[in-house]
Amino acid sequence: MSTACWDFTHDTGNPLDMLTPREKAVMVLYAQGLSIKEIANDLCISVKTAETHRNNFGRKLGYPNRSQITAMALEHKPLAGSGS
Repeated sequence: MSTACWDFTHDTGNPLDMLTPREKAVMVLYAQGLSIKEIANDLCISVKTAETHRNNFGRKLGYPNRSQITAMALEHKPLAGSGS
């Protein structure tokens, strides 16, 4: 049995591949400095849903604060080539 039961990177080496498209969208706006309320308004989702996406990508990536999220977003460009 594999020891990496939750390896969502699909061998691409990009840790952002484990995020859903919506988590990536929230991550980009969060990295740009928008508040959770602003993100919710921009994406037409509830504040609670925006908070959930933020908590999910923070947990999945192990980056709990905005500066770490911003650095990850700049390095990996989560929406590059997605047509968004």
